[in-house]
Amino acid sequence: MRKYIYGIAALTLMVLPSLVLSSNFSIKEKNGIPYLEQNNLPYFTWFLKTSREELDLAGPWKFKPDPEDQGAEKKYFKPGFSDHDWLSIKVPSDWTKLPELKSYQGACWYRKIFTPPSQWDKRFNRLELDGVAHKCKIWINGKLVGEHNGGFSRFSFDVSGLVNYGAENQVTVLVDNRRNYADVPPMLWKNDRLGWWEYGGIARQVKLVSSLPQTVSKIEVTAEPLENSQGLLSVRGLIYNSGKENAGMIVDISLKDINTGKVLFKDTHAPIVIDKNDLQSFSFSTRLKDITPWSPDAPNLYLLIVMVTGPYGIEEDSLEVGFRKFEVRGNQLFLNGKRYYIRGLNRHEDDPETGFYQSDARLAEDMGLLKDLHVNHLRPGHYPNDPRWLVLCDRRGITITEEIPLFQAGTGWEKWLESAFTKGSKAKVSAPTSEGWKAIKQIQDPELVTNASQQIAEMIERDRNHPSVIIWSIGNENLTIATSVARKTFQQLYALCKKLDPLRPVTFALLTSPVLSPALERTADIADIISINEYYGWYFGKVEQAGFFFDAVHKKYPNKPVIISEFGADTVYGRHDPEGAEKKLSEEYQVKMIIGTWEQIAERDWLSGGMPWSLANFRCGWWGPDYVGPNMNLKGVTDYQRRKKLAYSKLQELYENLQQTKAE
Repeated sequence: MRKYIYGIAALTLMVLPSLVLSSNFSIKEKNGIPYLEQNNLPYFTWFLKTSREELDLAGPWKFKPDPEDQGAEKKYFKPGFSDHDWLSIKVPSDWTKLPELKSYQGACWYRKIFTPPSQWDKRFNRLELDGVAHKCKIWINGKLVGEHNGGFSRFSFDVSGLVNYGAENQVTVLVDNRRNYADVPPMLWKNDRLGWWEYGGIARQVKLVSSLPQTVSKIEVTAEPLENSQGLLSVRGLIYNSGKENAGMIVDISLKDINTGKVLFKDTHAPIVIDKNDLQSFSFSTRLKDITPWSPDAPNLYLLIVMVTGPYGIEEDSLEVGFRKFEVRGNQLFLNGKRYYIRGLNRHEDDPETGFYQSDARLAEDMGLLKDLHVNHLRPGHYPNDPRWLVLCDRRGITITEEIPLFQAGTGWEKWLESAFTKGSKAKVSAPTSEGWKAIKQIQDPELVTNASQQIAEMIERDRNHPSVIIWSIGNENLTIATSVARKTFQQLYALCKKLDPLRPVTFALLTSPVLSPALERTADIADIISINEYYGWYFGKVEQAGFFFDAVHKKYPNKPVIISEFGADTVYGRHDPEGAEKKLSEEYQVKMIIGTWEQIAERDWLSGGMPWSLANFRCGWWGPDYVGPNMNLKGVTDYQRRKKLAYSKLQELYENLQQTKAE
């Protein structure tokens, strides 16, 4: 393996032209229920458990890096093409954790032989992938199935007519982790590096899912607590008929107490007639007694079971729901009628052993750290996280701001500005080059907006039933100086969120700096909640100046809730400067930054809390190999291996105190 990959080592730092994919999605409605249609299929709801049969495709795959983009021309996807000299790689995984491919941005090919059961013939069968970074094309038995752009959410394809049942089949996946200007996350400037590592590969679960011809495609749950221990449960859903004949269906819904097994609600909806190759809707609504709300202090969950009976049998799907109501009132946040104060952190999915893919043990370890810190809210990186992580947040009681990776679009103008100035005693700026104009106008690129819209729809359709998800975020630190252009983009993305989920508030993190902040806040009023990333005391200014900035934002938007969504400082584990007075990457200075900022947050009652950046150090190409922490963002309160820095215990002490003094 090493001998082969060393042959392309000289190419691993090159960023070649990105694989261009078309968009293949739309937002439709059926009887007032909006849904995402993608790859000529309705998007399928994530379920905790299902009676659908599955063939897990995890395990060893054949693997071949393709730095010269020769695979398509040589037809690597054809069953007759020999892969005897290909490498073997475990799926799910992240190829950037292979030492020889750690910085590789380009194409890689995956192939696997699988045998679906013969009894799956005449059923509805999908190939389902939970995350492929960042783009992919897929073939089965040499025939193109489809393509996908975006590395952090689930997608699927109908492969019913492409698979040979009871016999061997070949699935081939071309994966490309390069970005272009219209991707999400976007390239900002020629050969730039992302704000986290450029993960690559089939990094989440991949499987073949076999359903009856009539199957549940969407479940939309609203569960809210009412007075006197009552609860409101509303369920809307869609059933997809993949068959060639109309079908009559019966829908049974029940709700169980997970702890006691007691059935709290049961109802039947029949008959439902679904035309061939079409959808039909159903809905239930009821008030329940003896309901215990969900909250971080008491994450009580109930099991919702949906059973559909049709001409070919019974399908049963289930998910865990929590009765909770999160809302904005004026400039404050409320959970279940009580003020909700954010004691938060940010976290990237980057494992020191496995990279983008994280084991169950690592997820459990990180969740243990958050609970030990008395954290009640998490911003999980800049992208939808693995579904396993959201299940943990539901069960352990961590609320979430879930975000799409619309990351710093338009900020490439800074690179143009640097290149536009000539050397000499008097700096002169030239007219913007084509690259400069592209960077300045990036936020208005129609293809970028389309890709962002697709990822918003995928995120909401996959995760809307998780009680832990309380806020949707449509981006991070995007350039908004071109006000009219930026406003149109964010208004469009905001409207899409509200169409798919009118109940949850929407935010996006603002890019700030001492001089430019007023120009960077011109879209803030579009959001329901203002999120601010600020680094006074690290990238600019002094930590003591943060409060003045907070006050200026509040004066401008007095009726909006404000969360300080990022702040912090890099620090090297084990490096100490007892005075903590200077930015020397010491653990003491990080404490000064985090605690000093938090003190200014806590004394302003109109602020709704804060989230230091971040739980753990993570890989980032912004800091090169010569940095004191090579290729690492060092702002974690733990290091990459989760060793606790001094800031960990100080933040733990602060959050324990805030838990007692700030109402929740």
